[in-house]
Order: sequence, then C-alpha cells, then structure tokens
Amino acid sequence: MDNKRRVFLKSLKADDLAGDVPSVSPIVGQWLHDQATQLSATSILELGTAHGYSTIWLGDVIENNHGHLHTIDVSAPSFAIATENIRESGLEKHVTQHFGNAKDVLPEINETFDLIFIDARKRDTHIFFELCAPKLRPGGIIIIDDVEKFREKMTPFWNFIETQDEWIYETFPLDADDSVMVVRRKQRAESREQ
Repeated sequence: MDNKRRVFLKSLKADDLAGDVPSVSPIVGQWLHDQATQLSATSILELGTAHGYSTIWLGDVIENNHGHLHTIDVSAPSFAIATENIRESGLEKHVTQHFGNAKDVLPEINETFDLIFIDARKRDTHIFFELCAPKLRPGGIIIIDDVEKFREKMTPFWNFIETQDEWIYETFPLDADDSVMVVRRKQRAESREQ
C-alpha cells in the first residue's frame, strides 16, 4: 500500500472514531489486507461497508491483483460517505457498492469470491453466513468480525458453527476486547477423519 493511501486511512479512522462509526481497528485492517494478500484474492465480498475503512484495506489488494470487490451497506448516510471515501482513495474502478439489506442484496450477486468479510448486523450473522457460503470459491475463507464482543447477539451463528461438520473455524484475538473468526470448508480427507 502506498503512503498516500495509508495517510488517507489514518485520517478516515480518526473521523470514524470521532463520529463513533463502527469500523475495524487499524490492526484488523492490516490483518485483513494480509489475509487477502496471502490468498492472492481477486474477488472479495464485504458485508457492512460503514464509511469504507475496511473496504479500502481490502480494495488495495484487489487493485494490486486486478480484481474486484463488492460491498453492501444498508445505511444511506454511510453509503454516501463510503462512496466519497472509495473515490478519494482511488479505488472506485475496483469496488462495486450495493445499497440495501444484505439478506436482499446477496441473492442478486451471482459471483464467487476468494474472501468474504462479514461485519454487518450481528444477530443476522447466521443468515449472512448461510447466504454467503455458496458464493465461496474452493480454498477461500470467510472472515467474521466481532465474534467475542457480540457473542450473545450472535448465538444462532455460534450454535451453528460449533455443531456442524462442514467447516473449520479459528478465532484470532487481534484487538484487546475482541476477536475475528476465519472459517473455511473442510477438505474431503478432513471430513472423513471426523
């Protein structure tokens, strides 16, 4: 990532903190960037754009890999601010924004993705996961934010993920008060061993 974009992200994060906008921390932003880089991701789906902070972290990788990112948000004011931030970061050619509830928008996106980042309404995480899972490419990952801080709101998702046999998941305590989860499909051999 070039210095100009890093400076812009630092300014955007300061604005988010001042406005109490729920964007990821800089640590999580860099970690998302690293995950997308390791995957050589060319197609990313994000649920929960907010003002575009994580979108820009992920979009930087997408730009380098000549790919595309789809991002969804249900808030009209956030959508408008994110549009301007994505444009100002120079990523508008690599990002498609979708306005609306992800439950309504996801069925309209007929693509598959290397990385899916879910950071939207926590009590609907299980629904989002169910809608996103068929869109994950082989070898891809789903990343879910805030899995400890909002564990109670995410009870249906936790009940699902802890009792199923199709997915492997791991949590990473990147922030002092929270963790992210990485979920990937089991390979056939892993499923047989269970």
